[in-house]
Amino acid sequence: IYTINQQMILLASYELRGPQDRHVFWHYLKYIRWPHRFFGIGNATNKGIKIPDTDADGGARDFIELVDRYTQLESQYLYRLWGPIYGGLRHQMRFSHTPGIEAAADGINFRDTFGVGDVVCSGLAPTLVFDTRDALIWPTRGHYWTADANIFRTQLGSDFDATLYRMDIRHYRTPWSDHVMALRVAVFAATGQVPFQLLPALGGPETFRGWYL
Repeated sequence: IYTINQQMILLASYELRGPQDRHVFWHYLKYIRWPHRFFGIGNATNKGIKIPDTDADGGARDFIELVDRYTQLESQYLYRLWGPIYGGLRHQMRFSHTPGIEAAADGINFRDTFGVGDVVCSGLAPTLVFDTRDALIWPTRGHYWTADANIFRTQLGSDFDATLYRMDIRHYRTPWSDHVMALRVAVFAATGQVPFQLLPALGGPETFRGWYL
């Protein structure tokens, strides 16, 4: 994707599955250069961000505009341990840069936020998957549970030490003919020194539909 505002998204990925899905291997490479809005960190509604904006109600807005530019490579291998249970390991490498931060952000010390500037992320994630779906693309029944812990350490080439935890539970069922109901519970947590780009956020393209970050 490329726009006349010099915004860019480049994606390349593939997935390989062996007989009976005993081995699952995938690569995911992406380059992103896209506008981003920073609303602050934490659950409190008022983060103290007030930037003059004639388009906003009251003449101020509560977010900082910046450009999020990064290259990320993810690789994962899963092995079918028994029946629907898989175990494996994922590696994530990310080179992040934040150009185009508006000058108004200097008044609230945004440049001191960890993640601003150049950041290298490199981590390993032990992964456990439980998958009883009847289809990969359009499941109509079954379960899909996954849990992992992405461990970032300076010994792995990262600029920081942190751990990101994720648990994703999904259930599919067909209550009546030609109708599928999907239920989902997702839990994210983080410990250590985490760049603001990697902190758990509500929404996003892989979590909720219709609710952006």
